[in-house]
Amino acid sequence: MDFRKHLKAVPPQFDIVPFGNVFFLVAVFFLLAFFFSGSGSLSVAVPKWVTSDMAAPADLTIIVTSENIMYVNKKLTTLRELKDLLVPLAGSPSAILIKADHRASVGCIVDIWNLGRSMGIGRINMATDREE
Repeated sequence: MDFRKHLKAVPPQFDIVPFGNVFFLVAVFFLLAFFFSGSGSLSVAVPKWVTSDMAAPADLTIIVTSENIMYVNKKLTTLRELKDLLVPLAGSPSAILIKADHRASVGCIVDIWNLGRSMGIGRINMATDREE
């Protein structure tokens, strides 16, 4: 039996509906990826400074929010836990970087600075934006 005799050849057609569906799904994927990409970062508005210089890369970055909450590597940290994190850096030529919000209390920043100095860390830098 030859069924090919009874089949009509249909010329190929371009259907826009599946193309539109795929385009819409890809657009939604990229919009959601863009929206969720910044949600894991901490927003810190560092103060502006006229005489700021570029610092060398830091071995440890400490972020202080406007509510005086400390984060080390995006992990909530207390001053006591920070002391344990600074022990491996003590006495070595390592550097730490303090990124503090411009509304953070000076006392909290000084506590971190004094802890670093008492642990023997010689290079403690403060992140600022250059004033234009």
